[in-house]
Amino acid sequence: MMMESNPYFAVNAGSPLDASKRARMMESGPPYFGGMGSSAGGAGGSFYQPFSGNMPGAGVSNGIQSFPCVRLRGLPFDCNEIDICKFFVGLDIVDCLLVHKNGRFTGEAFVVFPAAMQAEFALHRNRQNMGRRYVEVFRCKKQEYYNAIASEVNQGGFFDSEYRHSPPPPRPKKPAEDKSSMEYTEVLKLRGLPYSATVEDIIKFFVEYELTEENVHIGYRPDGKATGEAFVEFPTAEVAKTAMCKDKMTIGTRNRQLMDTPFGPRWKKGIYGKDLSTLAAANPMSDIVAQLQASLRSCECTAILSGCNAVLHVGAEQAALLNRSAFGQAVAQASATGEAAHFQVGPEETFYLLHALQCITVVKPEPKETRRMSEEDVFAHLCSARPGFPELYKAYSHLRRRNWVVRSGLQYGADFVAYRHHPALVHSEYAVVVAGDRRGRLAAWPELLCALRAAGSVAKTLLVLTVASGGDGDLNLPACLREMTVHERVVARWVPQQCREGDRCAEVDVTSSEEELCVVHGI
Repeated sequence: MMMESNPYFAVNAGSPLDASKRARMMESGPPYFGGMGSSAGGAGGSFYQPFSGNMPGAGVSNGIQSFPCVRLRGLPFDCNEIDICKFFVGLDIVDCLLVHKNGRFTGEAFVVFPAAMQAEFALHRNRQNMGRRYVEVFRCKKQEYYNAIASEVNQGGFFDSEYRHSPPPPRPKKPAEDKSSMEYTEVLKLRGLPYSATVEDIIKFFVEYELTEENVHIGYRPDGKATGEAFVEFPTAEVAKTAMCKDKMTIGTRNRQLMDTPFGPRWKKGIYGKDLSTLAAANPMSDIVAQLQASLRSCECTAILSGCNAVLHVGAEQAALLNRSAFGQAVAQASATGEAAHFQVGPEETFYLLHALQCITVVKPEPKETRRMSEEDVFAHLCSARPGFPELYKAYSHLRRRNWVVRSGLQYGADFVAYRHHPALVHSEYAVVVAGDRRGRLAAWPELLCALRAAGSVAKTLLVLTVASGGDGDLNLPACLREMTVHERVVARWVPQQCREGDRCAEVDVTSSEEELCVVHGI
């Protein structure tokens, strides 16, 4: 589990914090320029509804689209309105509200545009970079924007541009409290917890007090994110007082947490902090792929080959199933008038739908007519357009047949990333590197260590799939796939000074403990 914030945290008896606050002075005039445009995109049925709440701009009603406001998340903490104007260069901005909490910028903002069409264009900036960070752009309800304004007003201060960019005033230093003279109850409040801390982590921190899960309560925001605070119940007030000796102690270190392997599934949080594993269990990926296979066969779906990729022309039902099964990426959604949706699928996905699921037909446009291609023609074309395609496809189909969701891993320095279910429900668990005689990947130790470091830094386990060819067949024909075998290896870093039972280690000679080793687990 990777800790996302400072692992140092404090324990106190629940006294509120004094926070510097500032307000927003609103100018006179209409707060919303209505009736100046309508939404350009139809969102009805564009994404599988249980997942749509986790995807930016998906599954939104016309009432939301008519309000020309978007919400930004993941902004750099030192950004200002000018940076946001540069981010939306070419669009007209009516208002820009930076969200603060306790006088500090939260990394979120609301941006209002003069027309709904410009808000639609703003959504296309989703996941583009501002500095070194990518920014998420969501649709926003009018009430959310007004609630943010009300929150700024209630916090006191000034909204005038002269004061808006000034840092919050320094907090006055409070005199040190004598904890021995304080009045205690059976409950202690923990603050400054890592956002990824679990109930088990807190129980392990208070291991000598023999707590149970019923004694630990972690706080969550309405959107499901952890607040970094928790409440712990002890048998008596005296026991709670003795637990104060752990004030300002650490709950492990960031480096140590990164060494624990392999990383388990990290389910995303739904409303009230509940993870989405239950939703995934109720909708097995194997069932969704079977539904997609039957639906594409019934509509006789055709894919137009273009370079390494292909474009599928499908209806609303097939588009929803493609989204649910995480195949390809929508480039044009199906409209209410019956126009087809367009999905772009990668080379491995194209051949998997054609060869393994046998649910699409591939055609190639030519100057005089469109020619239907056989499996052999498609395979030969992809081999010439994408080096190492046979090995990459064998590794892709090896994971897909085991109901893993496989997506491109280019941004992590890997060939693929593997998810237990839809990416809207769970984070990717493995960074997959495909090795083989013709691939030349991980041929040297420095390359292996770089891949291992890159995977560990994003909380993923490095999975190496070695594809071996068992014969001398033609690698430009699909028949060569039957002769290939896949060997799975999970590679993890071994830390010599790490003890299996935490800090309960005997005194041993650790003169060589500075060296980092690698442990390879065959599957």
